[in-house]
Amino acid sequence: MTTVHSKRAVPRRTATATKAKKATTPKTGVKPSATVAREQPPKLELPPVPSVAHEAEKLSAWAEPKATSLVELRAKAEDDGLDSIFQKHLADFRTAFAELRRQAPSVVFFGGARLQQGDSYYALAMSFGAQLAKRGIPPKTGAGPGAMHAVPAGFIAERDRLPHKLAQQVIDGVSRLAHLDDQRTLGFNIKLPAEQKVSPAIERAHEIQLFAFRKFALYENVRGVVVFPGGFGTLDELLEVLVLAREGKTRDPIVLAGKAYWQPILDAWRTSAERNGQNLLAGMLDSVLVTDDPHAAMDFVEGRSGVRAFESEPEELYTRMVRELKLARYVVTRQEKAVTFLGGAQLASDDPALALARLIAEHVSGQGQAVRVGDDGNGATAVSQGAREVQRVRWDPASVEAKKRHKKHAVDDVTFSERIPHKETLLRNASAYVVLPDAARGHDELTTVLCQIQTGKLPRRPLLLVDSGYWKPIVEAWQRAMVSEKHAYIAPEDMELLRFVDSLDDAKAALAGANA
Repeated sequence: MTTVHSKRAVPRRTATATKAKKATTPKTGVKPSATVAREQPPKLELPPVPSVAHEAEKLSAWAEPKATSLVELRAKAEDDGLDSIFQKHLADFRTAFAELRRQAPSVVFFGGARLQQGDSYYALAMSFGAQLAKRGIPPKTGAGPGAMHAVPAGFIAERDRLPHKLAQQVIDGVSRLAHLDDQRTLGFNIKLPAEQKVSPAIERAHEIQLFAFRKFALYENVRGVVVFPGGFGTLDELLEVLVLAREGKTRDPIVLAGKAYWQPILDAWRTSAERNGQNLLAGMLDSVLVTDDPHAAMDFVEGRSGVRAFESEPEELYTRMVRELKLARYVVTRQEKAVTFLGGAQLASDDPALALARLIAEHVSGQGQAVRVGDDGNGATAVSQGAREVQRVRWDPASVEAKKRHKKHAVDDVTFSERIPHKETLLRNASAYVVLPDAARGHDELTTVLCQIQTGKLPRRPLLLVDSGYWKPIVEAWQRAMVSEKHAYIAPEDMELLRFVDSLDDAKAALAGANA
């Protein structure tokens, strides 16, 4: 296998990688190492806590007209160079990492920005925040409105009523720079057309440019994940955590808050997962708690054993992520635009969806376009067989077949250990996306594309769902949950981004103009 070699990433002496000071023992409850110099956290100076009595006034001042239209953002996404995008990724990671290593482990809350005050889920989110305050654990959110505002607002209101400060129970994997007595609310904001100002309930906020490392900043250095109702972005956040859990890269407890919203979606997933005698989602949802009880949810979070704040040592994580981001940038800027095939890894070899995938790949290659796959397994095999008919197969770094090829100067035959560089290599520079029935990984990649096209962070491209019998019940469950008279977490037209295909003619029609 041809391997792309790159210089070892050496972090600059910035906020993310500072020179070690004289060994000291911070009062964090974490035992020091005899061989590693530990930095003494600077003295913590907390700002004045916002007054809950002025909440309505602050919310009024917070609102402002849209500064950028979605049309303008999508036009910019078309023009953004791949090199520029990966420069932003690197900057986002360094921003996130510098802050994460100084934070106390938190519980992260995902949820819709369009959740309104007066909604039952909004009140539930405030109750979750209050329950967290009683346990001394700070909340972390995406720093926007809706659920992202309600949780920290509820936390602050309860925290300020307590007669004395509470301390959270120490867990493994805490950064040696963390301030465990810091109970400020945390947030990582991203600029979007309608949701771009930081919530006044966020006391320690940072801005991230792109979605990939905003998610990383939220789910890393936590002791639990709580997901409230929301749109495509919320599904994307949940599914990325589920994939990490399924691959053994996190043991964080996962809570879905809002039974009426989540249960129909889970039921649709489970029903569609039963396919040709196998369960595509086997075990994925077994350890997820669905509840409307904040006390039970927090008991579930604190009762999980084996949870770590950072899954690997922060310094090792930093070096590995920087190295793989640079490698991803190298690979993507040398790829030609391709139709990207997602999912299908766990399908049986005789599944009809694979036969259709092979025909679509043959058609795409015959039109002079490259194809790209991201997983090993039967989905990649079917696509390769179709593309080989016209000798134009292109492989993503994660492909098993790619490892068997021996091509001088190849740039695609590489593998990643981190999920984000792999996904960005797969999903960037695509002319269309074809998604096969799959387990969590395929759903995660689909919702990542949906969220970023919806918000103008990716150019609008054809998005094909192969086998309507599998996908329709899932998509209809999403639509019923996200678009109703009572709740509107997405715009109705956002569902039009998806096209079901059951034949080659369907695919040809959906792909028409994809190479333009």
